[in-house]
Amino acid sequence: MTQIVVRLDQEAQRALDSLTQATGINRSEATRQAILLAERHRVRAQIRADAAAVAADPKDAAESATVLEEMAARRAW
Repeated sequence: MTQIVVRLDQEAQRALDSLTQATGINRSEATRQAILLAERHRVRAQIRADAAAVAADPKDAAESATVLEEMAARRAW
């Protein structure tokens, strides 16, 4: 496991203290969870941005409409 040193300002220190007291987890675990949560948030934001770009692309919208029409024509019921 990698060990790192983190310097916290007063606001971050108060938040960390509050989090560890409220949840009972230690500072290392709180830091690990925060890093993982931040990365998940970043990935989800990128996915949303990518989806918005695709949704705004007229070529992609036309292709999707074509595929839907083809699927509807082949529907068994």
